[in-house]
Parts: sequence; C-alpha cells; structure tokens
Amino acid sequence: MKKCDKFLIIVNDLKDTGFEISGKLENYIKSQGKNDLASRYSDYYTKLSQSHNVSSPIADIQIEDSDFDAVLGMVENQIMELPDGKNFYPSEAISLVDYLNCLKLFEN
Repeated sequence: MKKCDKFLIIVNDLKDTGFEISGKLENYIKSQGKNDLASRYSDYYTKLSQSHNVSSPIADIQIEDSDFDAVLGMVENQIMELPDGKNFYPSEAISLVDYLNCLKLFEN
C-alpha cells in the first residue's frame, strides 16, 4: 500500500472533523503495532499530573479524552494546527491547509 493510500484511509474528505481524523489515525497507528505511540502523550501527561498541577496543553482536549494522543501528536508534528493557538475545535471540519498537511505527510 502506497503512503498516499494510507492517507486516504485516514482522511476521506474535507468534511471529516478533527476528532474523526484523530480517531482514524489512532486506529491506523495501532494496526501497525505501534501501541507505544498510541498512548505516548497521555502516559506522559498523566504521570506528570500526578506530581504537578498539569493540564492538557490543548484547551478543548483533555488528557483523559480517547483522542488526546492522536490530536496532540498531529499538532506537535505540524500535521494539523490549533487555529487560535489554544483550541483544536474537534467537532469542526478540517481546513484545507490541514488536509494538505496530512497529504504532504503521507506523500513523503
């Protein structure tokens, strides 16, 4: 399967929301046997929050959310961005820029 085909599995069209894409990405990562990546961020932030007063770096995504790892991974790796620098807006459709960033990732 070509990388571009993998992208199409994750992003069907521009009507996908951030949560839909992050869920698909998380399922894809798990299907590739990379379970450590699937919980990398939540493990870190959960451990950190036990000893410090730490909350999610994304205002509208909580550490306990099932898509926290996928969302934070996409933002950290500049696949998708936070439109206002704080919020992911998970229920909104993705922007054309985010769509093209995802495509670029899988083309390389």
